[in-house]
Amino acid sequence: MVDLNTQNPSILQRLRRFEFIRGRARRFSNWMRYRDIESRVDAAAGSSCRRIFTFTSRAELAQLYRLASLAPKNTDALEIGSYLGASAGYIATAMKHRKGRLYCVDTWHNETMLDGERDTFAEFRNNTAKVSDVIVPIRKRSEDLQPGDLASKIGFVFIDGDHSYEACKRDFDIVSPWLPENGIVAFHDAIYPLTPANHPGVQRVIGIALSTGEWQFGDRVDSLCWIKRAPGWLGEARQ
Repeated sequence: MVDLNTQNPSILQRLRRFEFIRGRARRFSNWMRYRDIESRVDAAAGSSCRRIFTFTSRAELAQLYRLASLAPKNTDALEIGSYLGASAGYIATAMKHRKGRLYCVDTWHNETMLDGERDTFAEFRNNTAKVSDVIVPIRKRSEDLQPGDLASKIGFVFIDGDHSYEACKRDFDIVSPWLPENGIVAFHDAIYPLTPANHPGVQRVIGIALSTGEWQFGDRVDSLCWIKRAPGWLGEARQ
């Protein structure tokens, strides 16, 4: 192995310059991808959508758009935990381009948010007004969600409600049978220490799902992690 520390300093300088340039190119490429998605969101949901207060990062929002766009054909999306509508705006824009719908499940009473309990439904409706034609609000607790609440097949689910293990597992157990082969489930605040607080329960739910062999690890962006229904799975969702 070559010890770079013993080489000509100019070689090290060129290598460091190369890494610097490559890093800038990567960041610029990411910025261009974000801008492309954000321009689509601006056109569909309005530029104010990107200014909604949210705990979801710019990269995570862009990835939610991509994941919703990659859901199996003829399926819609489901979001558990919609808060003020930032992530819903991105997912709804993707569903609008797919001619699909987004079901948003939340009490909009802010029970698990850091800013305290309050009714946020009017803010959500106002923030997502331009894509309201593809959003179906379901104002109830996720634990009370029933198949009859959804009028179509679900190909993408974003779980961002109560992050305790019990609540997250309950949400996953409710929705997972509804997803077809290659259906995608994304979890927010799944990676610590990138999250403001440690949520080991979310990580545990993902680990248990992967251990069954019915799910495959997708990838992660910041604290957003997603898994995909394994090809060839023959369960309730395909019956």
